[in-house]
Amino acid sequence: MNSKLSSMARCMLVDSGVPSQLWEDAISCAYYLVNRIVSKALNKRSPYVIFNGRDPEISHLKPFGCEAFAQHDNLQALKK
Repeated sequence: MNSKLSSMARCMLVDSGVPSQLWEDAISCAYYLVNRIVSKALNKRSPYVIFNGRDPEISHLKPFGCEAFAQHDNLQALKK
């Protein structure tokens, strides 16, 4: 499993062009994705489905390293 995560993280870093200092984030992202990918060893189910009993929500996923913006809709509420 370790080599699979390392390989995925390396590919994400190279493909996105982000600096290698984001290695930890790439590993975390790879781990998150592996738990949502179907596996032949699990009868074409993902670890997420086995643990939670339902399909994962994946509509929020974006390419690793894509541009992102923080949204501050509730900034005033957070200051109170």
